[in-house]
Amino acid sequence: MGLIKEIPVMGARGRNDRSGTLWNRYFPFDFEPYANYLSYDYGPVHVVVLDTYHDYGPESEQFAWLTDDLASTTSPWKVVV
Repeated sequence: MGLIKEIPVMGARGRNDRSGTLWNRYFPFDFEPYANYLSYDYGPVHVVVLDTYHDYGPESEQFAWLTDDLASTTSPWKVVV
């Protein structure tokens, strides 16, 4: 845990997180309702973290959110995880 105190770290919920109990413990952020997708800026980089356990098809809320999020950022670099 010492390294996490010194270096910025952000995770992306994965297959082994299942219920998300540990994920929510170590990354207690405000996410979109019932999902774990978010975005943030780090210097000139806009980072988007998507949730593959939440619908992400072209008609989904997450897809609409992603489209709006990417359209609204002015950061020169964009990374999607």
